[in-house]
Amino acid sequence: TKTALAAACATKGATHATLGNLNNHWGAPLSLARMPQASAFGIFELGMNHAGEISPLSQLARPEVAVITAIAAVHLEFFDSIEGIADAKAEIFDGLMPGGCAVLPSDSPYYDRLAAAAKAQGAARLIGFGAGSGAEARLTACTPIDGGNHVQAAILGQRVEFSLLLPGRHNALNAVAALAAAAALGVDVAAAAAGLDGLRPQKGRGQLLTLRLAGGSFEVIDDSYNASPDSMRAAFAVLAERKPRGRRLLALGDMLELGRDADALHAALAPDIENSGVAQVFCAGPHMAALYRALPPAMRGASAPSAAELLPMILGAVRPGDCVLVKGSHGSAMAAVVE
Repeated sequence: TKTALAAACATKGATHATLGNLNNHWGAPLSLARMPQASAFGIFELGMNHAGEISPLSQLARPEVAVITAIAAVHLEFFDSIEGIADAKAEIFDGLMPGGCAVLPSDSPYYDRLAAAAKAQGAARLIGFGAGSGAEARLTACTPIDGGNHVQAAILGQRVEFSLLLPGRHNALNAVAALAAAAALGVDVAAAAAGLDGLRPQKGRGQLLTLRLAGGSFEVIDDSYNASPDSMRAAFAVLAERKPRGRRLLALGDMLELGRDADALHAALAPDIENSGVAQVFCAGPHMAALYRALPPAMRGASAPSAAELLPMILGAVRPGDCVLVKGSHGSAMAAVVE
């Protein structure tokens, strides 16, 4: 979303944006310090895994437009509830400039909570984005194409249509959020949408690779940078859209920081996997072992305590024509499987 917003704003003026995930108490100040004085737009990603972390970053960045993309079950190890996560993300409004705008996920059950927090900090304008009829920035159609989607949207009353080479409906919704924020900053919506043409999945975030193998080649979807229950389900949907000559395979590492319910949250992914046309699942880590046990026996490829121990089992199973989705939290080291 940050990269999409930067591409949209760059159609109007010089734009500086956070590199990679430099979004914490080290990365956000560094990103601010690196901004050229001549920049017309500054796009800063602010992140957290504990309450109280975003507020000081927002007060440094002083946003004119603040975007919250989603509220989901992440970092539950450090929160009592998802409501606590919503409140922590709402700290982004603590530094909002007077008369500022909040772009919020209108389809989320936490929209009203976020909207109240934004208004309490003086937001003069709220823009809801989503697929529901009440969204001011609305995704009206999302049709899969090779490697991405053809997107139709209504952004603040203006209809736009564009191709987005980022797979998954979730990426189309994120693009709509970016266009809403760009519009709030005075960027022409049609030009902003055209500016998204150059976006491609980044390493570890859905990048599609074609690798050679004796007798042919196979595909890897590299989504190894991070994982949560919601992002896992979004990735399964992306895999389901692929039409490989061979099988769909999953190589999954633990989703970290999920607290006492971690095993149950992992096991709860089983029905989504069964509905995604997956042939076999390979699981690394103690929490993914709970998912492995929840799967039908025919879908169990292999389970191992770590990504390193799982690797030879995946390599021994993959065949020409297969498509392998690799995903896990950064700390589960599934990037080593991709390498």
